Amino acid sequence: MSFNMKLLIEELVVDEGLRLKAYRCTAGKATIGIGRNFEDVPFTREESLAIFNKPEVSFKEAIKKLADTGITKDQAFMLLQNDINKCVKQLEKHSFWNSVKEDDAKSRAIINLCFNLGINGLLTFKNTLKFIEEKDWENAAANLEKSLWFKQVKSRAIRVIKNLYPEYGQPKTIKSVSEVLPAPKPKSVIKKSV
Repeated sequence: MSFNMKLLIEELVVDEGLRLKAYRCTAGKATIGIGRNFEDVPFTREESLAIFNKPEVSFKEAIKKLADTGITKDQAFMLLQNDINKCVKQLEKHSFWNSVKEDDAKSRAIINLCFNLGINGLLTFKNTLKFIEEKDWENAAANLEKSLWFKQVKSRAIRVIKNLYPEYGQPKTIKSVSEVLPAPKPKSVIKKSV
């Protein structure tokens, strides 16, 4: 596996923001830190100990404390690191990951998608994932651009797609006139009779 964790963290902070008190995300879910939806992704035992000083808390108890006193910046980054590690473990179970795991930008793009959509949401992009597995980056980019996800998170989506397919959004360059003009038809040869 080969991705720049520091750069991925920077990208996710830009995409998700950093909020130290609980809030409702655009999907209406209780969220804190750097995009941690703790309504659907409950705190692990270790996270509960670090944040609440006890091994487990109810959702009601968590939302009250996190709305009132919040978490520290270090705790927010600890949650983010855990969420990234979870995404990578989930991605490693799928064959499309093999097509990107050794490429820094492409692996960051897929981790970002998993972080944003959740693994189950990402797996609904069947055609896109097929293109990724085949390393058909142009069609993977085109498919992502047609999605509802693209419309919802446009600036994030553009950067994620460019990580997968750096040529995305650039005009196609023509190397020679022969690429756009049809090949000349062979001239028919007329034999003269003697």
